[in-house]
Amino acid sequence: MRYLLHGSVYSLPLQPAPAMAAMNRWQAVGMERTAVSIITEAQTLSGLYLHGCERQFLYYQNTIRDRVQVIGIDETVARLYARLRARWQRQGRELSDPDIFVAATALVHGLTVATLGRNVFAAADEVAWEDWSGN
Repeated sequence: MRYLLHGSVYSLPLQPAPAMAAMNRWQAVGMERTAVSIITEAQTLSGLYLHGCERQFLYYQNTIRDRVQVIGIDETVARLYARLRARWQRQGRELSDPDIFVAATALVHGLTVATLGRNVFAAADEVAWEDWSGN
């Protein structure tokens, strides 16, 4: 099985006190079996630029970035995002636009979303997801 890392998991190595259950799960799965959406990549970089910590940015570049595949948004993902967003909005489901892009990317590429937020993808019953928080 391959995993699409939600931002809550992808940013763990950059946290001062990362959730060790998730870090251990990621290590067991292996970097080569994980990917991130370009949306998650952009959010992570935005956080690094916002905080301006050069040491943390270098750590990210040297230990995470080049070892995890980044999946872009193509027309197929964009169209699925639009359909999911419209349907879920009509149904009153609350997912953020970045999370809908993550869901669409996972569905298009046949990936399971790895997240720390149990409730984030609970409303997205079409999406295969795992809670790596250990709770």
